[in-house]
Amino acid sequence: MTLLDPTVLAEVNVAWVTTRAAGIVALVASTASIVLGLTLAGRLAKGRGRLGDARVLHQTFGIATIVALAVHVLSLLFDPWLRPTLVELGVPFALDYRPLWTGLGIVAGYGFIVLGMSGFLRSRMGAAWKYVHRSVGLAWVLSVGHTIGSGSDTGTWWMTAITAACVVPVAVLLAMRVHAGRARSGDRPATPRATPQARADALLRAQR
Repeated sequence: MTLLDPTVLAEVNVAWVTTRAAGIVALVASTASIVLGLTLAGRLAKGRGRLGDARVLHQTFGIATIVALAVHVLSLLFDPWLRPTLVELGVPFALDYRPLWTGLGIVAGYGFIVLGMSGFLRSRMGAAWKYVHRSVGLAWVLSVGHTIGSGSDTGTWWMTAITAACVVPVAVLLAMRVHAGRARSGDRPATPRATPQARADALLRAQR
């Protein structure tokens, strides 16, 4: 008996396998995009060529995340066991299957889509783009929670390894960025505070 045997294929829930695979691809792609984003923000990629390549890869993985999410969601429509409706797949916490974790996944999906598209509106959004784009990290955290809480493969050694391989580099780069930011702020000379006598003298000079 082989995997291509009709009796084996009849027992395989192709939709469920597809949605699981697409979900893993979305997690890995979003992680790669965030790792590259943190690398760019932390100025770890040096040289014009490397910076350009990193930016292109950052955007490419962002788009790949959205495509994988679309497959992840739409394939569930053909799941004969879950049988979700479009409303349940589109409205957070409406699905009966592990509603909290699936709801977080839906919120994360919307976040990835909106924040991913914001990259193409960077010139129009001005300085606000930076703050909006940074919040993609929250969507990523929610997606990790969704993976752990609703994934049927959670607890297997290989899924644990994939999740750890996604979480560890992001955590390390984030810690490096926070440390570098504190180091830069510590190197700035402190602005001397005027003493009461100095303020009084300045006030007298202003009144003359």
